[in-house]
Amino acid sequence: MNYEGGQFSAAMFSLFHAAGMLLPLLAAILYMIAYQSGARSILYRIFSFLVLLLPVGAVLAWVGVPILCLSGYEPTGDDVKKFLDSSGVHPLAVTAAAALLLAGCIGLAWKKKILQNYWDAVAREG
Repeated sequence: MNYEGGQFSAAMFSLFHAAGMLLPLLAAILYMIAYQSGARSILYRIFSFLVLLLPVGAVLAWVGVPILCLSGYEPTGDDVKKFLDSSGVHPLAVTAAAALLLAGCIGLAWKKKILQNYWDAVAREG
């Protein structure tokens, strides 16, 4: 993300760079909380699974890029790298936090039966 003008604190810069991952993640979590596991519609079940997949790519970047930074490869212009620079947080802490977020999302999806209902819908069609 880019910006023009303005004065930001280190915390605001960090939040600014993390927002690209946090907004879709928050939207997916809210959707999963509202998910109705008893719904029988195949379209609803497949759509719900796809909503779960939306933030996975972004969260996986927050798992992998800090490890790349530790190994000496620092991708330029990446939001994760910008977050690490502006926040001063150790890359392994960012990796651990992102992995916990990912595990929490998968756990919530399992508890709400999004994953099980998706596989059931796919098996019925196949």
